[in-house]
Amino acid sequence: MMKRFFGMCVLSLFYSANAAAEFTQVITPEQLASAERTAITDSGRVFVIGVFPDDADSLHGVLAEIVRSDRGHELLSYVRGNLEGTVDGRVGGAPAGDACGFSGMTRFRNVVYAACYSTDGRTSLIAVDTEKDTVRAGYFTSCNDEPSVLPCTQTLNVYPNGMSVDAEGRIYYTNMFAHLNVAEGQLNIDTSGTGTSHQVTVEDARESGPTLTFKRRPWFGAGILRDSYVPNGVQIEGSSLFYAAGPNINRIEIEQDGRAGAVRTYYVGAPLSYIDDFAVKDGELLISQLLLTQAVVRATPGPNGVLALPSGSEPLELMTAPSSVTNVPEGNTVFPQGGALVTSWVGGGVYLLKGL
Repeated sequence: MMKRFFGMCVLSLFYSANAAAEFTQVITPEQLASAERTAITDSGRVFVIGVFPDDADSLHGVLAEIVRSDRGHELLSYVRGNLEGTVDGRVGGAPAGDACGFSGMTRFRNVVYAACYSTDGRTSLIAVDTEKDTVRAGYFTSCNDEPSVLPCTQTLNVYPNGMSVDAEGRIYYTNMFAHLNVAEGQLNIDTSGTGTSHQVTVEDARESGPTLTFKRRPWFGAGILRDSYVPNGVQIEGSSLFYAAGPNINRIEIEQDGRAGAVRTYYVGAPLSYIDDFAVKDGELLISQLLLTQAVVRATPGPNGVLALPSGSEPLELMTAPSSVTNVPEGNTVFPQGGALVTSWVGGGVYLLKGL
């Protein structure tokens, strides 16, 4: 998977000295060797994307469900990563298309959306209705673009990593390859900033059959100095979209018609502290960082609207290379006391953080 190039390092958790932070492992690396992102549906079901240990040397990903049992928390395989989903469009059906690894994931109500990337550069958007147990998939092609381009050709150099959805059901993702172009075995740097993030509209999430129909349009573009090389996590709160841009997080207003509005830097991190993903609640951030000495940090409003670490923070030895952070509401059937779920891509496993 793409993130293995970041390497392995032991990181630390920063938490408020006045809070009793509690950090427990709920899914072990032996259950999930690489864990990417989590999503919680409106019905309270908890899903995670990653790689099973048996698939650790391949690109075959899995969308799995975390459930609560008498023995604690268990992981159930739900949908395997295949570019065309399943033959009959049902969860558990025969796989269709080549193997792929899940990257970005989000949910709208009880439908989980995930991007799946193959070794040859083809990418699909997969929609899983967790109430109907259906799977639908559609390739990113030139015909999905607005304006569309005929004949239909596979869209390469697209790696939807950060992904979120607004109140209207429109999906937004950052392209991890926005400034890294791979063509004919050559890696090229693109500084133009024409493809930082895209907006995806699913034509009809209720239609039946295994094929997913959607349209994709450029939404926001920034130069490499604002984005860093690989823009990543995306979260939406209200009418604001936040996305990770290297060590920083930028904030963009979503206009009523869905277009991108004003953009500003919302959080400034330490140089080279690459941000993978984050959670946002009431403007406050929980940020997962792959590099340097900070694993997860809590950022609170500071002067001029720029967020900063709370004063009196202390380090706590924690885990290996966190990938994502997801807020869990209290009363959730799987994690009743709430908190935040933290995943580790390099080290594996899923962890529950409370009291931060």
